[in-house]
Amino acid sequence: MLILIKEFEGIIGAIFGSSITLILTHILKSSGKTKVFSNNIEAIFFNYDEYGSAVESLEPLEEDHGQVTFDLELYNSTEVPQSIRNLNVKFYNQRKQLLFSILPKDEATRRFVASQNMRDVLSIVNIPSKQINKYGIFLFIEKTNCEKISLCKNIYFEYTDLN
Repeated sequence: MLILIKEFEGIIGAIFGSSITLILTHILKSSGKTKVFSNNIEAIFFNYDEYGSAVESLEPLEEDHGQVTFDLELYNSTEVPQSIRNLNVKFYNQRKQLLFSILPKDEATRRFVASQNMRDVLSIVNIPSKQINKYGIFLFIEKTNCEKISLCKNIYFEYTDLN
């Protein structure tokens, strides 16, 4: 048995070495993560005037609706493309209880339809390796959530990583 192993020692070593190299290469290429950055955050709240037009609210806590816009930058630090989905913006109070959540909408898909701006929900994002992608995000805040916004302590951007 030992003689048989000695005869194929070089072949066994090459197979073992190649296997270890492939496994380590895969691990190293997949190491890293998706990093999320946000900037240019702007929040505006509105009331309706006597003519039914939306005007910027000057009185706190009396808003009819609001909107938040910001730039979302996603960086993929791995060597392989990454995909994320189920994107959600969640608002939490001081006790880390969820107040409400909003599906982010992509500003790049904005269009004017039936006298209003429409945007598509940002649902799946593919991020090439070692690249940063920038998305303009729009959040519409309904009246019931405007009342809760004063209780908000933390805002999180949550998603599912497919890889």
